[in-house]
Amino acid sequence: MNPTELKQCATGLSSSHLVELQNHRLHCDIVDDFLALQQGAKEAGIDLTIASSFRDFHRQSAIWNAKFQGLRPV
Repeated sequence: MNPTELKQCATGLSSSHLVELQNHRLHCDIVDDFLALQQGAKEAGIDLTIASSFRDFHRQSAIWNAKFQGLRPV
């Protein structure tokens, strides 16, 4: 990944490094580890699910602005 692509990924301006998993977007390098963790949790009787995942810059900005303006609970 070149420096420009890396910067775009780090700032949420690109999602090229993400994959869809269980209706969420995760970094491609952690999918196998997450699935192994989820399986281990299942074997221990725990239902491990993703509650929140990647948000692009524009979505995160909208959430933050709504909280700052008092339109969304903090």
